[in-house]
Amino acid sequence: MRCTQASTAGASRAAPPPAVLAWVHRMLFPRADGEFEPWSQLAGTLTPLLETQVGRLFLPWSVANAAAIAANQEEFTVELAGKTWTQKPQKYHARSLAALRAKYAAVADRGALDPLLERTGCLAALKA
Repeated sequence: MRCTQASTAGASRAAPPPAVLAWVHRMLFPRADGEFEPWSQLAGTLTPLLETQVGRLFLPWSVANAAAIAANQEEFTVELAGKTWTQKPQKYHARSLAALRAKYAAVADRGALDPLLERTGCLAALKA
């Protein structure tokens, strides 16, 4: 029985399929391989995603989390989608929010960006 278990455990350590390795490589070393889709073709899909997932959930949670880290709190509470969430703050996500804010601040011309961020509820969190 031990030999069977050992061989089964060894099989789970086999090399991942080539497609998985290629995907991991693309995620670790992204590059632009051509023209990007114009916003006009992406807006219909991405605007609702930005509003519902980022503007209403992720950024409000991130702001509350970062505030808890800054105040050295053991936990924080935030209301998201009509529900109250309480949890311990996460340092990684506070750094992530800081990085997003820095990238936003580095954008030279926000003429088209700010109206979109305002419509989706993202602007206030990124400007703070």
